[in-house]
Parts: sequence; C-alpha cells; structure tokens
Amino acid sequence: MKLLLFLIIIVFALYFGSMGGQQTAEAIATVDGKAISYVEYEKEYQGLLEAAQQQFKGMLTNELIKSLNLKQRALDNLVNQAVIVRKADELGIKVTDEEVRNSILSFPGFQKDGVFREYLYQDLLRMNHLTPEEFEASHKRNILVEKIRELLQSGVFVTDREVFDLYRIRNEKISIQFVKLQAADMAKEISPTQSDLEAFLKQNGDRFRIPEQVRLKYLVFTASDMESSANPAEIDITDYVAQQKDAWQRQNPKLTDTAMRGMAIAELKKILGMKDASRKAKDAHDTIYQEENFDQFAAQNRCTVRSTDFFPLNNPPREFSGISDFTKNLLDLQKDEISPVMFDEHGYYVFQLLEKKPAHLPVLKEVEPTVRAMFVASESQRLVLQKAQAILDRLKKGEAWQKVCAEKGLTSSETGLFLPGEPIPQIGASEEISDSLLSLTVNAPYPEKPFVSGNSVYVIRFLARGNIDPADYEARKGNLKNGLLRFKQEDVIRSWLEANKAAMIKNGRLKINKDAKSL
Repeated sequence: MKLLLFLIIIVFALYFGSMGGQQTAEAIATVDGKAISYVEYEKEYQGLLEAAQQQFKGMLTNELIKSLNLKQRALDNLVNQAVIVRKADELGIKVTDEEVRNSILSFPGFQKDGVFREYLYQDLLRMNHLTPEEFEASHKRNILVEKIRELLQSGVFVTDREVFDLYRIRNEKISIQFVKLQAADMAKEISPTQSDLEAFLKQNGDRFRIPEQVRLKYLVFTASDMESSANPAEIDITDYVAQQKDAWQRQNPKLTDTAMRGMAIAELKKILGMKDASRKAKDAHDTIYQEENFDQFAAQNRCTVRSTDFFPLNNPPREFSGISDFTKNLLDLQKDEISPVMFDEHGYYVFQLLEKKPAHLPVLKEVEPTVRAMFVASESQRLVLQKAQAILDRLKKGEAWQKVCAEKGLTSSETGLFLPGEPIPQIGASEEISDSLLSLTVNAPYPEKPFVSGNSVYVIRFLARGNIDPADYEARKGNLKNGLLRFKQEDVIRSWLEANKAAMIKNGRLKINKDAKSL
C-alpha cells in the first residue's frame, strides 16, 4: 500500500507539476520568435496594479480595476517594448554597458548628498525582488526605448499658428442665427395608402416581428402554504435568537425577548416552509417526469394547476421575474415537456409547455395603428429634412436670410455669443453642430447640411466671432505650446508603434497568442 501510494504521488506530481510549469512558461505573445512569457506578464500586471493601489488608495474597487483595463495595458506594454527593441536593432541603435552604468550612478534615487550610494541601490532591488542583472537588463531596455522616443520626437514641432488655433477653439466665442423646423408640422400633409403601409411593414419587418411565444401551465409550492404545519424545535429557536439578537436590537433597541422569540419562530417557519416546498416540488417533478401525468398528479395531490396566456420568452410575466434562469430553462422545451424545478424567494415551480408560437411577421390589420403612426413619423422626418435642405441650398446660393425665412414663414433666432463645445443657447447640447461650427466663417457661414437635434431640425448660419484677449493668450501660450507638443509627440510614437505592429503581424513576426481578458 505504501509503495502504491508513493507511485500515485509521483504520477500526480509529475503530471500537475509539468502542467503548472507549462502554464508559467507559456508564451502569451512572440516577437520574431522570442517569447513573452506569462511570468513577464504577471510581473507587469502586478506593477500596474500596485501603482493603481497607491493612486486610488482605499477607493480601488473591482469595478474600477476593470475600468482601468490593466490586463490589456500590461500586455500592450510588453508587446510594445519588444517591438521597439526589435526595431531598434534593425535601425542599429544600441545601448552600451557604460551607458547603463552611468545612468544608474546618476539616478537621483540612488544618491545622497550628490553621491551614488550602493545601499540605496541594493534597498531598491530587495524591495522589488530583483537581482542586479535583472534590474540592469530592464534599465537597458528602458534606455533603448527612450532613444527610440527621442529619435521619433526630434522631428516634431509646434507652430505659433497651431498654438493660436488651439487657444481660439478653446476660448473664442461665436454667435449664430438659426431657424427651427418641426417634423410634427409635416404630419398633417401625410395620408398613407394601404399599399404604403404594406410596403413600410415589409421594409421594417424587424421592428414589427412578433417573437416566439409560449403558453405554460404550472404547479407552485410556496413557503407560506407549508408554514402552518412547520414546528421549529425549541433549541433552533434559542439558537436563532442568539444569532440575530444583536442585529435586531441595533434596528430596534426596545425589542423584548418575547418579541424576538416571535420573530425567530416566524423566520424559522418560513425557512422550514421553503424546505418543505422544495421537497414537494422535487417529488412532483420526478413523478410527473417518469409517469407523464401532470394533471393526474395535481388531482391526486390536490394541487392547483395554473396557466398563463401566450407571452414572449424575452418578456415573461411579472410573477416570474424573480426566478433565476427562467427563460434559459424554458428555451428548448418542446410541447408537453416539463421544466426543471425553479424557484424564487416565495416558493418552487414546475412548468409544462402547452403551446409554442414561432416568431412571425403580423399581417397589417393586426398592427395597422402602430404601422401608420411610425410611417407618419418617418415620412415627416424625411420631408422636414428635405425642406430644410432646400432652404439651406437657397441660402448657400446667395439668397438673403431674412427673405427666405419670411417666404417660408419661419422665425429667425440668434444665440448671442457662446463657447463652441458648450450647450448652444436655445438649441441645447449637440456634438454634431458644435463640431461643424469650428469650420464656419463670415465668408463661409453655412454648413453642408441641416442638423437634427431632439425632435427638431435646424438650419444654422454663422454670424460673428467674439474678441480674443491678447494678454490672456500670451500668458497661456507657453503652457498650450508645451501641452500640444507633448500630444503630437505621443501621437507620433503611437502611430509609429501601431504601424510597425500591424506590419509585423501581417508578416508573421508578431503573434498574440492570448487575449488579455483570458489572462
């Protein structure tokens, strides 16, 4: 027996040990045949996680960790670094051991009174569980990455015009004129024929399609039906009071022992009632499943058979809303088959499928009021956009704003000065309108098209720009220039990296073996 046990242990150790080692050394990506291992990924991920913990302190929740996308960032960091190292090698960019040594010796964190201190260096290695060789190899890669960054960024510059345009976009106010057209005003002009409605129903079938529907009958075994016969043991009542006493008294300090005993009995009766309900539902399910006698079982056991009207599985009746996996458990049922036992907080259920109606497109007479209303709304929107475009085309050809508005009976309004990007006075927030305003001028006052916002359509015209404060611009010019330069530099690096990664993937030089979500 000892020998047999020893052999079993050896087999398990060899099998699971080798599997564990395989997972640890598994390549999550390869760059020119060089693997990025799971161990490297885990170290990078833990580094990002520790940084997030320091930043957010006690506020770092699981939801926040997911939103930070640390897994993807860790994988991207490793792949980006590997790609940069390979491209640096192709470009003949090297880092010497002397450069690494000088960089470490000059690092402020390793210095005291301006002099390198060995013990500070060793303390950092111990804190991060690194050997000198590991740290220096990592630092060498960092220097190489920085050289690539400097090479790419060296050709990036920012002109005064770019800085001024950025300041203007952020600070220059404008004013516009506009007319508002309502789709609802066109509705009275629309009288669809039966053929119009038939065609609309056919073209928009997915909007009217009636999903698959089912009709059920069922037995329900509730805790309340079983509570009357439940008799909690005295020892259970005493134990339950002892468990809940502190919580109950925090909610109501005036509770007496008698009141708490009554509460304990009531809750224990409910617990016992649910247990009895569960047992009876399981017995019912097993008997009906084996003997196929739903109605006979109900009659013999004096159970009330209940039934539903037809309903779509994606929108079950409200009384079943608390049942977990209700739709999933009924999805594949065929006629006369019974479901598994299901439950909610009130009791247990056994369902039988009576009928199933397949998904279908209704005939027009079944949904005509809805189809008519949607047709009128759709056609009204099309007509009002057509009308707005015709007005805009006339204005762009040079006709006077006031003349066209008067002829069409439209009221012209002005916003007054406002900052693009903020809600537009009398119109509201509209990203589409705000984006178009950036390109409008006095000489080119009209956009390419009208805009839909809410239930209205707007034709707009640029009026004027506000004045810029030269002193404020000069005071903020330096910070704006530096910020814009950093943005352009990072954009150059990002574009260079993505282009190289795409090319390496296409050529089979870069292979991502694992999705970040699975790590």
